[in-house]
Amino acid sequence: VSTQSTWGIDVYYDNVGGIMSEAAIKCMNKNGRIPVCGSISQYNTDNPQGELSAEGRATVTNQAIHRKWFLVSDYMIQQEGAFKQLLGWAKQKKLKCPETYFEGLDSLTPAFLALFQGKNIGKVVVKLEVLANPTIPAAVEDKPVEENEQEEADKTEESQPIPESTPLPPPVQPPQVTVNATPPPPPKQANKGVCAWNFCSVFK
Repeated sequence: VSTQSTWGIDVYYDNVGGIMSEAAIKCMNKNGRIPVCGSISQYNTDNPQGELSAEGRATVTNQAIHRKWFLVSDYMIQQEGAFKQLLGWAKQKKLKCPETYFEGLDSLTPAFLALFQGKNIGKVVVKLEVLANPTIPAAVEDKPVEENEQEEADKTEESQPIPESTPLPPPVQPPQVTVNATPPPPPKQANKGVCAWNFCSVFK
């Protein structure tokens, strides 16, 4: 890094962390600025937050370096203008956008691992083949998913064999109740002597 920064570094956009960031901090000029976007080289280590070493922290202090986390969500109000400006610079070749390409969906895993193995330069892009005129079944294209699922369920029910009908049992007739207007005679009074004898016979 020092051979490529003869006059020192004023601004270092840090999204790597680890030894790369430590080397860049050693070359920072007085009152330099470091917006920290991430520390991807440290995510699978014991230092996922990308904390600086004691030497790195000392350099930040002694050089009065302003090091602060950069969150894109803090600048969403400037997003539209930034896109227009960056796109204009890219079209004018003022902004270099190197990319590393991988072909096909099968290369998705190697492309992802390349991010952690230093095998890419710039953004990693997986190129997929796009059909010029994809054919979509009319039933799927014209009808919502719910209607298609209902039609499939109806077809399944129609394809099931219809069981032979079983004769139903005869209806149960309600019991005949005869209403007698004349109240029944009152019950006869029980013989108290008999009841007492029965009671004693049980418990004697």
